[in-house]
Amino acid sequence: MFKSRAFWWILLVAWMTGATYWHVCKIKQLCGVTPYYRSTTVDESSLNITDGNKLNLESTGNITFAKSQAAANYDAAKPELDSLVRYLKANPAKYVMIKGAYLPDEKNYTTFSNLGLARASNIKKYLIIQGLPDSIFTISSQVRSNNGNRKDAIVGGIEFQFSSRRLPSLVQ
Repeated sequence: MFKSRAFWWILLVAWMTGATYWHVCKIKQLCGVTPYYRSTTVDESSLNITDGNKLNLESTGNITFAKSQAAANYDAAKPELDSLVRYLKANPAKYVMIKGAYLPDEKNYTTFSNLGLARASNIKKYLIIQGLPDSIFTISSQVRSNNGNRKDAIVGGIEFQFSSRRLPSLVQ
């Protein structure tokens, strides 16, 4: 009786292994790809925040967004965002424009006119929660080509511009 069940258990394990391989490697296309956060070179997947020669923050990771979503995953760039918070607290006369990018084929499920604004607003909320005043931020957006992005996520998509005066919101 046990011998007849063993065949079915082996078949079930083989089926689950094959289905997992197919999902991960063929559908998600994650096999043989180096994760972006392990890169040691500065490229699309790195976060650079600069304010002239006063501030130069660079990380090998970056802020990512799931495709057609506004919620940010900033775990790979959290130390740089925390350094940005300290810099802005030490320089209260600075104003920051946060520019969010979006792809033309993304669906916008937010109340904002485009996903770039929603993403910039998400980062702005994170910085405000860290103790920065709302009045130093403006947000804008830009359409970005699909080059350099994974199929299921937007890598980067946030730019910071600094000024000593309030920057107007440039919604594109």
